Amino acid sequence: MPRPITVDEVASFPHAGVDECALSADGLRIAYTHQGDIYITDLDTSTNISESFQGRSPKWSPSQPDVFAFLKAESSGVWLRHINRTERQLGRNTQDVSFVQWSFDGQFIALIVNREEEPLDETNDKDIVIVRPPPLTSVSEIVIIHVDMDEVIFLTESNVGESYEGLAWHPDGNWLTVFSSIESQDKSDTDWHLFDIDLKSGNRKNRIGPGKNEMTLPSWSPCGNFLALGYSPYNYIHPVRNLCAIMERDSNICT
Repeated sequence: MPRPITVDEVASFPHAGVDECALSADGLRIAYTHQGDIYITDLDTSTNISESFQGRSPKWSPSQPDVFAFLKAESSGVWLRHINRTERQLGRNTQDVSFVQWSFDGQFIALIVNREEEPLDETNDKDIVIVRPPPLTSVSEIVIIHVDMDEVIFLTESNVGESYEGLAWHPDGNWLTVFSSIESQDKSDTDWHLFDIDLKSGNRKNRIGPGKNEMTLPSWSPCGNFLALGYSPYNYIHPVRNLCAIMERDSNICT
């Protein structure tokens, strides 16, 4: 069973300002980023397993303790890396990935991909090109890739003006909980939404909305009965910040 990280182990990290920490499934290693590089540390010896390498968003496989996913700068898709340094790329056609999450069984990886809408070109009889202005916001996509086959098995786009910010797999693997933001046209306000999306039908079921609730990354408990997230019932009333909240599986109320 994975064990907690001790204060001494945290203090032994060679860098200050470490972020994006991820613990391996067996609890023996931690991957973290520092100034654009990824480090892998053995927690028993407090030493780096290998030289650092460029990347971000390391996420360990739940089923293979020696494998983790990460993103490379200026590279499409997501990369899988073994601690023996071998790598392979998944989803080569997915550009501008902003978020990575494994399914609980380690068979699938969900990505949030952001892309800009391209203006539509039209040519009339006089060969004059008419360029329609692009929409005000980019489009977010959720892309799910089968890890072994490197095939996209699910893809859905956000609504107009909506941006997917993060997601959490439910342990049964049949749906995701997603939180998204919708910015007003004058960019003076933001609505936050939390919803479930069925991976078979693509249907959405709202959890929190349409109120304005500042949220952070959700995470499902392994039993699948509780959703933990950062949540605020206030509309950006500073200095009040997010609280840690728990929501039951079929509830819309944070406690």
